[in-house]
Amino acid sequence: MGNMKTRKALFPCVSVQTIITTSGSDQMISIKQAQVRPNGTVWVQLSSGTCYAYNADFQAWEELCSTWLAESSPLWTRTRGNSNKNVVTGMEADLNGLQPALVQDLANDKPRWWQDALTLGHLETRMRAAILLDSAVEYKSFLLMYAKKIAEEGYKGKGEELVRDLHGPIY
Repeated sequence: MGNMKTRKALFPCVSVQTIITTSGSDQMISIKQAQVRPNGTVWVQLSSGTCYAYNADFQAWEELCSTWLAESSPLWTRTRGNSNKNVVTGMEADLNGLQPALVQDLANDKPRWWQDALTLGHLETRMRAAILLDSAVEYKSFLLMYAKKIAEEGYKGKGEELVRDLHGPIY
C-alpha cells in the first residue's frame, strides 16, 4: 500500500516473502534466479512465472513481467534470448523456457479494444521495468513503440499524458 503521487510506501515491504506467498493456494513458489543490477536494483524470477524488482524509491516489489503477459500480449518476446544484452526482453525470453505451455496467441478470443489495451499496458510495464533495471536502450525502444501505438490508434489523451510525463504540462 502506498501513495502513488509521491511514489512512497506507507508500510515498506522489504521481505521477499510477500511475493513468494500465494494466498489460498498450496502451490510452493520458489526463486528460480535473482540478480543485482549495476544500479543496485534487485530482481527475482519466481517459479510461478513472474519477475519482480525491488523499487527502493517506492519501497516495494514491483512486477516486471509474468506468464499472463506471455499468454496474452502480441509483443511478448517469444524466443529464448540473451538476458545480459537486453535485460527486459531477456527476462521475458527466460520465462518462455520456464513454462512454455503457457505461451500462446489468444488474439482471436478477445475484442479489438482488448488487444489495444493489453499492448499499451505491456509497453507501459516494459518501460517501468527498463527504468528500474537501468536499461536505457530498451527504454528508448519501448517508448518509441508506445508513442507509435498511441498515434496509430488516435489516443489523444494518452499522447498528451505521455508528453506531460516526458516534458511537463502542455500549455
